[in-house]
Amino acid sequence: EICKKDLDFIDLARAAGIIDREGQNLQLPKIAVIGNQSAGKSSLLITCCGFDLPRAAGLCTRCPLEIQIRKGDFEASLTFKNKSGIQKIVKIEDKTTISQEIIKAQNEITGDDFSIVDETIVLKVQDKNIVANLTLIDLPGLTQFSSDKQDEDTPKQIEELVKKNVKDSATIILLVINGQDNVENSAGYKIAKEVDPNYQRTIAVFTKVDLMEEHQKQDTAKFLEGTGNIKLALGYNALICHSNQDLNQKNISDQVIQSKEEDHFRKNPIFKSVLRSCGVKALLHKLSSLLHQIVEKELPQLIEKLQQLRKSNQDEIETLPEYTNNPEAHYDLIQRYIDKFCQQMRRTEDFVFEIKTSKEEKTEKVSENVVVETTLQSALNEMFDETEKQISDQLKKIGNGNEEIFKKYIKQYRNLQIDGFFNMKMLIPCSGQAADIIKGELCKLSENVAKLVNMYAKKCADLEFDKCFQLRPLKKESLSNIEQYVDHLVRQFNDHMQIHLIAQKTFPRGGEVYRSEVDRLTKEKQNQMWEKSFKEQQLQNTPNQTQDQKNLFIQKQMNLQSPQLKLEAWQDLQIKIQAYLNEMSMSLPINGISVLSNVILTFLADDLRNVLLTDRETGKLLLKEEQIKNWIVQDFETEQRKEVLKNQLEQIEKVLKASRNL
Repeated sequence: EICKKDLDFIDLARAAGIIDREGQNLQLPKIAVIGNQSAGKSSLLITCCGFDLPRAAGLCTRCPLEIQIRKGDFEASLTFKNKSGIQKIVKIEDKTTISQEIIKAQNEITGDDFSIVDETIVLKVQDKNIVANLTLIDLPGLTQFSSDKQDEDTPKQIEELVKKNVKDSATIILLVINGQDNVENSAGYKIAKEVDPNYQRTIAVFTKVDLMEEHQKQDTAKFLEGTGNIKLALGYNALICHSNQDLNQKNISDQVIQSKEEDHFRKNPIFKSVLRSCGVKALLHKLSSLLHQIVEKELPQLIEKLQQLRKSNQDEIETLPEYTNNPEAHYDLIQRYIDKFCQQMRRTEDFVFEIKTSKEEKTEKVSENVVVETTLQSALNEMFDETEKQISDQLKKIGNGNEEIFKKYIKQYRNLQIDGFFNMKMLIPCSGQAADIIKGELCKLSENVAKLVNMYAKKCADLEFDKCFQLRPLKKESLSNIEQYVDHLVRQFNDHMQIHLIAQKTFPRGGEVYRSEVDRLTKEKQNQMWEKSFKEQQLQNTPNQTQDQKNLFIQKQMNLQSPQLKLEAWQDLQIKIQAYLNEMSMSLPINGISVLSNVILTFLADDLRNVLLTDRETGKLLLKEEQIKNWIVQDFETEQRKEVLKNQLEQIEKVLKASRNL
């Protein structure tokens, strides 16, 4: 029999989802159970496993079910990804509820309909009554016709799903055939013949043998002896039909059911010479032995392939380009954060949070302080629609085709407004007056989005968005909105630049002494900030101070900071971008950066456009729209590829570490 440790290792490697260099899943030893609907597949698995599985009439398996059975004290669980792609692990306390939990999981994956989905449910069961350690992949039953509840192409979907799961050379095909049917008429047999033409890895099981006519039993015995018209290298086995009454009765043990089966075959002279191929116990030991053989054969090759894959992934990561320190790379990075936020927002769009209406928002239908339930997406859509209306109305008044330009642009972002509104390229074709109108409305929208997302954050703590609008502890200035925050970042970076200018007057730039002087001046500046923050904190803790006095104090402290450096427009923008990137990367989680990216891009859109698209000396267009699109897409795909490779490396290391314990 197969060693439990080896089988657990193969299951771990399968769960890791490692992809080879051709983009295919690794070929791992497994037993895939296929057959026509109503061939007795579910009853066979129930008898093999010793616990109930879905077996209602029609389609009871709507997605692959990986069943891992092990000998030991009882414990069981289900692992799957629901329709939203969220992984769930369901712990099962009672063996009798396994079937119900599988049905619930299928409903979460496919919805309540009868559609077919290629998303595997993993069922792990350890029980002292398990006969043999095995992992079986149960696939949907093949059929020629779809039911009223299914799509017309359901039979084709099932066929493609089955073929995909049995094509690997490391897969043992367990073909379940209704003993009362002709073997060659079985849809499962036709697929096995297609993917395993020499019948080297197919084992067939005749079910419902006790319901056969005598001449059918004689033909079955010939198959079991190996003298039938279709010869399989792994042979045939035979099982009787266990009634639903037997399978449902809790007081009938698996041993009693197996004993009843053995008696049936033993008492029938037709099967006297082939008893070694009759009954569920014989089948289980045979499957375990076959799996042991294929794992022993494939294991060394698998470990070698994993080591090669690890090296090739590491080599590819080293060859992928890093970001360059130029405006295009900065813009790409900011846009990437925006994309990540949009993806995160869409994944959580069903999260419901509460809004309390104020006196100003009171209507006839909604009274003051009534709690209204809505989603983040719905609330944002209302803001986007209102902003779109305001911009269109104002552009219509100034004419010159600006309204049509705006509507044409925003139309391509329907249902994706956060991507469209906060993209500075919208301003490029508009006239100066139109661009000012759009920027003005987007500034209002930015502040409203920031407030809404901040409120949403408090209700969605698992994403930790509530940290997005907080400064690091070192800087406790009370900044009331995002625009002040941008100014604060610019001042901070200007201080940094001034420190370098002061140091350059005394020491050659770049030397060790120069760096020491910069460090000294920086620490001096930090001490000033600490002192200011401390005074502010003292002020906050003094209840007698009025809000006006507090604001006056803060303004005075801000005015004490060094005056801004007089720089050219493009240099000033570079400072803003660099200050933004440096500060954000250190102080905020990645999910939160994108919210501020949207807002700050709005404030800096005009300057950013000039730097990225215009030569600062000639004033001519530097990058065309298509060029921008190409490098954004190229760099974005590069970063995505890096992320995939790193995740794969992590999984490979995990599996290779486990292989050292074999």
